[in-house]
Amino acid sequence: MRERGHLELLVNVTDAELEPKLFDVLRKLHKERQAISEAIGRTVVKNIKVMAQMGVQFEQYVQRRYPEFPIPNSRVNSENYVPPLSESLQKLMEIYGGTTDSQRTS
Repeated sequence: MRERGHLELLVNVTDAELEPKLFDVLRKLHKERQAISEAIGRTVVKNIKVMAQMGVQFEQYVQRRYPEFPIPNSRVNSENYVPPLSESLQKLMEIYGGTTDSQRTS
């Protein structure tokens, strides 16, 4: 929630005022559901791209540290370092600026 800028949606389960705060959060979620949903989608896509970049960096580290270790040259772009994405994640990638699994293999 911090990444998305939704700190007001965080609640502490030990808070004495938990019940009214939860109702406030639920109202906000309902009122701003479209904007919050879009923020979640953008954050998911950003995190998939970060994970893909981590794969690139890890491979580069292994190559430098163990030059004799065979590294396949078949990686076309950094997104090939994440597992195949579900249909719903592929759709998020299309909507929020990523590529889809089918685009990765072409």
